[in-house]
Amino acid sequence: MYSEIINNIIDDTKINKQKNSKLKNNYIVEPNVTTNNTIKSIADNIINNPPVENNNIEINNAEINNTEVSPFLFTLQNFILDIENKNKQKNKEYLTNVKNISAYDISSNCIRETLFKLMGCPVEDYKDIWLPIMMRSFLGNAIHDFIQSICTCFTESEISLRVPSKRLSVRIDNLINNNVLVEIKSCPYTDYSKIINSKKPRISDFKQVLLYRWMLHNCLDEIRSQPRNTLRTNFPKLENYNIKYIQFIYVAHDLISSDIDSISEAIKFVSKVKKTLDSKKNKFFFITPLTLDLNQIDVTEFENEIIEHVNLINYCLDNNIIPNKSNKFVKPDHCFFCLYSKVCSTV
Repeated sequence: MYSEIINNIIDDTKINKQKNSKLKNNYIVEPNVTTNNTIKSIADNIINNPPVENNNIEINNAEINNTEVSPFLFTLQNFILDIENKNKQKNKEYLTNVKNISAYDISSNCIRETLFKLMGCPVEDYKDIWLPIMMRSFLGNAIHDFIQSICTCFTESEISLRVPSKRLSVRIDNLINNNVLVEIKSCPYTDYSKIINSKKPRISDFKQVLLYRWMLHNCLDEIRSQPRNTLRTNFPKLENYNIKYIQFIYVAHDLISSDIDSISEAIKFVSKVKKTLDSKKNKFFFITPLTLDLNQIDVTEFENEIIEHVNLINYCLDNNIIPNKSNKFVKPDHCFFCLYSKVCSTV
């Protein structure tokens, strides 16, 4: 059924197709420009940074007394320690205070992890296995802020939806009038390439926005009854919503991927993505909108699964039980990154 989406994509980016030409090398160094004084200046300012391979610049006497300056310099080792501490602090603060089901819990998370979290199970180590997640999260938030602060088509942004009876608390990126739901998604180029080639969103993203839609259509009275001073972001403006279109704004923001082993390979990958989009002259080739016409798609199966997932989490919380590992909402591929993997192995 999900394959039907391919046939119902509205292509918002009508980019004129251009013949791709080879990139010219703009990094040309004119001869006889660099003076001896310039070389000496370069050498005097290099600290703990070896010369670029094959740059043909001889640098002598550039070493300094590390014991005098090292406490004041940026080092990757120390920065990683700072990231670890910040990461632990952030995760501990979140896991200590979280009380509601998030959109990510329904669209992507393993149900056992969600339940361990909401039950307040102890965590042995709050540090994420993959620390670059912090930078990716920061980049994603910055991209959201950038688009939302500039785009003039959104009629509502950062809308809080809280449904206490279902323990649900989510936040919609944007709405356009009462019938278009817009979700901004940042992703690595590896995912971005798959999205632009398949012309369909990631399945987890699709489930996430369908959760929002279901809440707007079925829980709006309870959502609007919540005290506004308890919400961190905006309150739904309208008394009725009829979401007929879902729009994803995909933004490629990094090349962090186990599929890419070198910088040269990364550059080739980005060039290939740009070529796929026929966007030689499009400076924003890393942004692609996809719009789904829900009038043409039967989302009943997805909605039923979303409702089942939400109800099962609530049932388990009410009865203090953890579903078996064979449950369809359990995701074994998440175990490596899960902070609850140790306690999960004993239950």
